[in-house]
Amino acid sequence: MEPHTGNASLRGTYEAIDAALKWIPNPDLPYDDWRNIGMAIKGALGDAGLPLFMTWSAKSTNKDQPAYTAKTYNSFRNIRSIGAGTIYYQAQQRGWIPDPSLTLDGAVAFEVGHHPAQELLDRAAAESIEHKVAAEPRAEEEVADANIFVPDAFTQLDGIIKGFVDYAIATAPRPQPIFAVTTALCVVGVLAGRRYRSPTNLRTNLYLVDVGGSGAGKDHPRKCAVEALARAGLIRFLGGNKIASGPGLISALSRQPSSLFQIDEFGKFLAQIVDKRVAKHKAEIWDNLTELFSTAASVFMGSEYSDQKERPRQTIVQPNCVLHGSTVPGPLWQALQSGALSDGSYARFLFFPTDNPVPDPNKTMRDIADVPEALLRGLKSIVAGAAGWEHGNLADTANGDPCPALVPFDHHGAALAAHLEDELLQSRRKAVGSAHEALLARMMEHVIKVAVANAVSSTPKAPVITEAMVGWAKQIVDYSTATMMRDADRFVADTDYEAKLKRVAEIIRSSGKAGIAKRDFMRRTSFVDARTLNDIITRLRDSEQIECHERPNRHGPPTVMWRWR
Repeated sequence: MEPHTGNASLRGTYEAIDAALKWIPNPDLPYDDWRNIGMAIKGALGDAGLPLFMTWSAKSTNKDQPAYTAKTYNSFRNIRSIGAGTIYYQAQQRGWIPDPSLTLDGAVAFEVGHHPAQELLDRAAAESIEHKVAAEPRAEEEVADANIFVPDAFTQLDGIIKGFVDYAIATAPRPQPIFAVTTALCVVGVLAGRRYRSPTNLRTNLYLVDVGGSGAGKDHPRKCAVEALARAGLIRFLGGNKIASGPGLISALSRQPSSLFQIDEFGKFLAQIVDKRVAKHKAEIWDNLTELFSTAASVFMGSEYSDQKERPRQTIVQPNCVLHGSTVPGPLWQALQSGALSDGSYARFLFFPTDNPVPDPNKTMRDIADVPEALLRGLKSIVAGAAGWEHGNLADTANGDPCPALVPFDHHGAALAAHLEDELLQSRRKAVGSAHEALLARMMEHVIKVAVANAVSSTPKAPVITEAMVGWAKQIVDYSTATMMRDADRFVADTDYEAKLKRVAEIIRSSGKAGIAKRDFMRRTSFVDARTLNDIITRLRDSEQIECHERPNRHGPPTVMWRWR
């Protein structure tokens, strides 16, 4: 969405901007387009435009974050090149014909007797919204340079999930609550596999990936999973830390049809198995993971080989493959390609970036071997299954029908799930043809799986999915999906030029409010030839995503700085 700077006055009137915005859709726009509309409103109306931006922004399914919307709008300063003309142009492109009674030019409106108190009234309305936003409890923390909020679901825990998270945090050199929660979900997911099912026949075969830099604390929760399962006598539920081949993955699940595979350096692992030049036995890993995700409630039929005596077909009834990966961001996004985002392959995964890249050290760290007895009992109770479950002896065999116990919704839980299903259907329809469509298509499936795990964690003997559990699961999945959409827009590219543009943009964006000195910028962008770099800079400046300013220097000329707007 390009700014329109024409000859129109930057100033507008509240009534005209309000009318025009009703014609501008907000179907989960990319962040930069969303931001441009906010800047145009600010250029047209100043602070008084905040209520209009809040209302327009709330039409989006993944940007309805009032606190962040207000914060973003208030951060716009010295808007000189974008304003009412952009809003009017975008609306007219979609069929808006201004009512003759509207005055479009704010400067003219003042001269012809526009309500003398209008701006004061508008400002009062804006301050009222700002006060409301500021007064709301902030149970969310902003992800560093992420424009996404971490929901309170990561701290509002109960049951066995809470027991595991408390243990992982208490024994961590550098605690990472988000990674502790994802690990807890995987542990519950693997133990609940083939023992419980949702009313829609979904299982707890989750694929979760933690994303953080080196030293961010990704390893410790995985170690806690191994320690807790071993001490509970449930080590059989752990698959290997490496998957060497597709047949190897299936052999592991044939031995133990509910298995948790914890893969370190997942980005590198992913790059190896999705590369078109990779050997067949490696490529089969990705094919099998994709198929296993969809056959947890049915039967996985293995490959047929000519030498049946040597290599018989491996059949697994209701396989429960749970995958927990961890990776640094770079290799992950190098492995992802937008085509796979569209075809749904990656939509089976939930990715969780940390909100704290450098966590504080734990000064009261406990010994990891000190696994609470209550947690061990809880893990064992999940394996025991629901009360009256009579097929538990078949849950660990590949060919026996395990007949998992139903985890029902209560009345309010079912109502909320139906409401969310309708909401997500509308969002998916708006995203048809985009790279986000496949991610939205899988969201409700992820929500139900996480909700089932939560219900089992809360009451293994008689789990029920409540309204609160559905809401909790939705927050968890929303966080992952929103960050996936954002990072795909930032890092995944179809062409070499687009990849370079996004990489250059991220260098400036990640430099923070102060920006990056031109000398450092040129050093870090040495991967781009001078002509292409100049073209990229021009494009970013013309779209008002970056700006150049000078920082005073006591010992010489001012330092030229680039910074993200």
